[in-house]
Amino acid sequence: LPLLRNISDSREAEGEKLLRPTDQFFKDSGVSFRSVICLLLGGIYYVVLHATTNGSSVCSVDINVAEESETLWQTIGQIIDWAFDAAEKATLAS
Repeated sequence: LPLLRNISDSREAEGEKLLRPTDQFFKDSGVSFRSVICLLLGGIYYVVLHATTNGSSVCSVDINVAEESETLWQTIGQIIDWAFDAAEKATLAS
């Protein structure tokens, strides 16, 4: 358990380096970018777990198939773009 906690803490520290620069952009926008990333990461972990442990798909998406994996990555990019667009629109509206 201590090893897993150490890995988790290290992952969080590295993630903080990536997320900290976005805090100011999303401040007062009504968009919680950290929550968006949290949900994306959880979903990615879940899909990868199913694909690697039993070769199954999630919502008929099988990341073991190259085209489906690429579509999933493109969709993740779209979600991140939507978060930025929503924050920008909220900032411009205020």
